[in-house]
Amino acid sequence: MNYMISIHGMRRWYRKNLTLEGKIVTFKKLLSDHFNKFSASPFLFVGSGMSRRYLGAENWEDLLKKFCEIIGENYTKIRSQADGDLTKIASVLSKSYSEKWWDSEIKGEKDIQYSEHLLKSDSPLKVEISSYLKEIHENVNEDYREEIELLKSSKIDGVITTNWDLFLESIFSEFSVFIGQEGLFASRNYGVAEIYKIHGSCNDPNSLVLTQEDYEKFKKKNPYLSSKLLTIFVEHPIIFLGYSLTDPH
Repeated sequence: MNYMISIHGMRRWYRKNLTLEGKIVTFKKLLSDHFNKFSASPFLFVGSGMSRRYLGAENWEDLLKKFCEIIGENYTKIRSQADGDLTKIASVLSKSYSEKWWDSEIKGEKDIQYSEHLLKSDSPLKVEISSYLKEIHENVNEDYREEIELLKSSKIDGVITTNWDLFLESIFSEFSVFIGQEGLFASRNYGVAEIYKIHGSCNDPNSLVLTQEDYEKFKKKNPYLSSKLLTIFVEHPIIFLGYSLTDPH
């Protein structure tokens, strides 16, 4: 029997079960006892809350606002055009980048640096976001350095993430990285010492699942991805980190 858990869920259980056989049981022991039920080590399922905590990264909406400002777009206007839907906002914004970016000073040398990635109308926005995120993992919040070092030393078999930045690669530098659903399907993976970036990576701008069109394509392949990940869920305890419990995706 597989157990998928969140730290929040374990804490709620802990609050309701403060004693075991007359002794105070720490959260750490509860977690350890839970892991001992498995022959395999845990997988982490990591969301953007991890990047916000350790890198000071923006959430999705703030990231879109940031790149609206860079190109001189009015975020409130775009949000109203997109009915407040973040995927639609990204689609509208990508069109503005496609129209303005090529003749704008903001692109600098990126048209040369990223020439092989400039393949689609939404590529300029994805290139800009990727260029920004490639460097953000260097801005580690030193207040949490001890936590990061503990994360580095954790005994896990792998990571599944929807994050685009390179923070996890910097933490688990010896892990193999598989980008997007295509990378996960096409590569020879063994379920150990691997990072699955199911929403893409800033190392491959066009892999980012960002716009409404990207999410529609993602959903079409979702049953295949779910089947692939289900194997991991069956064999490993899964720890969710950096996700809101209200996250619909």
